[in-house]
Amino acid sequence: MAEWKKVIVSGSQAELNSLSLDVALPVESGGTGASTLTDGGVLLGSGTGAVTALGQATNGQLVIGSTGLDPVLATLQQGANISITNTAGGIEIAASGLTVGTVTEVDASGTVNGITLTTSPAGGITETGTVILGGTLGSITNTQLSTDGQLVLGSTTLELGETTTTVADLTLTGVIATGSFSGSFVGTTDLPDLSTGAGLTGGPYDGSAPAEFSIPTDGVTNDMILNPAITIAGTSTALGGSITLDTIVAGSGIISGSSLSSPNQGEARLTTNGVAGAIIDLGLQETDSVTFGALAITNDAIIGGDLTVNGTTTSINTTNLDIEDQFILLNSGSSAILDSGIVFGGTNGVAQSGAATIWDASYNGNDGRLAIVNNMASDATGNQTPSYHIAGVFQGTEANAATAQVDHPGNIRIESDEIYIYI
Repeated sequence: MAEWKKVIVSGSQAELNSLSLDVALPVESGGTGASTLTDGGVLLGSGTGAVTALGQATNGQLVIGSTGLDPVLATLQQGANISITNTAGGIEIAASGLTVGTVTEVDASGTVNGITLTTSPAGGITETGTVILGGTLGSITNTQLSTDGQLVLGSTTLELGETTTTVADLTLTGVIATGSFSGSFVGTTDLPDLSTGAGLTGGPYDGSAPAEFSIPTDGVTNDMILNPAITIAGTSTALGGSITLDTIVAGSGIISGSSLSSPNQGEARLTTNGVAGAIIDLGLQETDSVTFGALAITNDAIIGGDLTVNGTTTSINTTNLDIEDQFILLNSGSSAILDSGIVFGGTNGVAQSGAATIWDASYNGNDGRLAIVNNMASDATGNQTPSYHIAGVFQGTEANAATAQVDHPGNIRIESDEIYIYI
């Protein structure tokens, strides 16, 4: 049965009955990287590799280090006048034939790189006193430094204290430098030079500093202009040239002095050789009711009232559709609980069909839910079969989620900074 289940993220308070992993949790994720560990064995780290374990220690065995290698289990070895008895969980060490001695004096002296080591009282501590570390650190050679006393500029390596006048492959940003330079700069000075030509005199301009240009005093000639001519009545005429009236009339197709005008909307009047005829009512005035079998409007149209379209399909062929209303009502002609949505044409490579976003009205006993249909025709009717449903996010309690009909598989609920998913 589906229910709300907590999603464990950083900062979550996890409440897990059990945790099963298909593979061992690696070290870099906080695990051991091992599926089993030796019973009673001592664990050894291996960097990012899986944790390993020593064998189970026997009586008296200790973990003994080995430089550069893993430690080993071993027992302490007896020496002269020393006996060792190993027991479960214990080691007994006994000595015999030893004399008793006492440290009578501690002495410290010497100087390394300016640091001195002395005792107080001077000459050694016999009863009470102090070991003193003093002096000033100095006279350190480059070989005593972890970096061997080297500094790298560009591709040039310098020893500390060394001077040089040449540094190779050095990139400077935001620096004003003086002196000599060999090589090439990258910047505005790489622009192609602009010089005299195309009607301009002056320069050159390479982008590094302003330059002046002037236009010739005798003006700009046609050969300096990209389009030096104009076409009148089908005849190309150079700028500054002339064309005769006969040429214009011959090219414009004027055959008489007659004209047809519209004094007002829905009216027409013919003027023949300057004589105006009677005004003819075309039946297309503002107060007329006009019926067309088909109507094509090539320019803008403004409709002051409501537009009612009676038909099965309304086609709007525009580049972009702007709708001022905040909300769009789909399936307005029916009170039945039916799917409705929007088809994104051409998304499957076929005209008049594509992927669709729909309201799956019958989902979960008519709760309804947004869904995606991968392939749907634009003239589809009736309820559709969703390819998958769209998950949502709800903020509130489990009870409030049930009231809001959010308790559907895949939905996310947030409560008190915790995340839950309904599955």
